[in-house]
Amino acid sequence: MKKLQIFIILLVMVIGSIIINNTYKNKMSLVTKIDFSNQIKSFKIDKISLKDDSIGYIKINKINLKNKLYSINNKKNTVDKNVTILKDSIFPNEKNSTMIIAAHSGTGNVAYFRNINKLEKGDKVNLKLYNHEYNYIVQNKWEVVKTGSIIFPIESKKQLVLTTCSPKKDNYQLIINCIIKE
Repeated sequence: MKKLQIFIILLVMVIGSIIINNTYKNKMSLVTKIDFSNQIKSFKIDKISLKDDSIGYIKINKINLKNKLYSINNKKNTVDKNVTILKDSIFPNEKNSTMIIAAHSGTGNVAYFRNINKLEKGDKVNLKLYNHEYNYIVQNKWEVVKTGSIIFPIESKKQLVLTTCSPKKDNYQLIINCIIKE
């Protein structure tokens, strides 16, 4: 009888830990795999005719960046060619949106985020997607060890996460968290 009671207590503790851990993860953070391949993700945006196949641009005046953005399933939406919208992104026209954008830093023709580490709290980042403008404000930035995924807090407002390799530490990822300006 005593073994059964101990077993039941341990089972309740394990189940309780799992529930608490999942609840905490769902409320406090979002794990997003950084996958730079061109994988298709469906999203609801009314397409309009553009002069080329870009869907808009990202603009950061502080670091003199203005670069075209391409749809997730476009062959040009890859860090080896451009600033890239990651497949786990939820576009700003959706409720609780989180756009995740990556690019190379360092040197070379495709190092679009070479100066992104210069962004500080309060700096502005502008997105234009399908003729709608979205203005974001940098909230914070940090670095994490590269694991193939990143963890960041879920904001109560629409969110933009910028990521690239750390310019200072090998095998680290720089993450810049922004929220929409209202």
